[in-house]
Amino acid sequence: MAPTLTPLRDASLDELMAAASPPEVWELMPWPLGRDREAMEAYLATAFADEDAETAIPFAVRLEGKLVGSTRYHAIDRAHRKAEIGYTWYHPSHWRTGLNRAVKISMLDRGFGEMGLHRIYFQIDKRNERSQRAVAALGAVREAELREDRILQDGYLRTTVVYGLLAREWPENRERLMTRWEFLTK
Repeated sequence: MAPTLTPLRDASLDELMAAASPPEVWELMPWPLGRDREAMEAYLATAFADEDAETAIPFAVRLEGKLVGSTRYHAIDRAHRKAEIGYTWYHPSHWRTGLNRAVKISMLDRGFGEMGLHRIYFQIDKRNERSQRAVAALGAVREAELREDRILQDGYLRTTVVYGLLAREWPENRERLMTRWEFLTK
């Protein structure tokens, strides 16, 4: 079953809250997300403001119609043909299932194809080793470590690790991924 990316604006607050309610979804995030409706509404307001400014394209991630998470292109810079893929989260029942890999491949295809991007990057909490492994497996290169660059909701000074992938690197990485995970093509 392949994931579907739909506009985040079409998602209901209730289905977003259900998917984001487990605390482990947002414990490493710089925002509380699923803590309560007010936090989710603030998260959505930011996503929609960025979308209106044409610096983000936020998505709901669905499996067989059910909302299981969200992701987006963020910090879109058309002049320099680059964007971040971020604000990604999934209900824990979908962690380590291949969902994230399938979503990222779809987004990289669109970013380097239809959107004409030259560079796509990821900014990850240094403590989130699972996410670092996931983007490295896509072929992204660890480029930088930004020491204590964000203050999280609990006051923790987060160190961010930056990974990047260039358009010219994607075809070879995509081929490797598709050969290894043939189920993504079905």
